[in-house]
Amino acid sequence: MVVPEVDKKLLEELESMGFSTARATRALHFSEYQVDRVDTHA
Repeated sequence: MVVPEVDKKLLEELESMGFSTARATRALHFSEYQVDRVDTHA
C-alpha cells in the first residue's frame, strides 16, 4: 500500500492532538482532495 503525501506540519499537529498517524494521514489526504475539487470546480 502506498502512503499518500500529506503536509508534514499538519500531520504532526493532528498527532499531537491524539490522532494516530494512519487516521491523521487519511484525514489530510481526503481533505486536500476536497479542497482541490472545490478550487477546480468553482
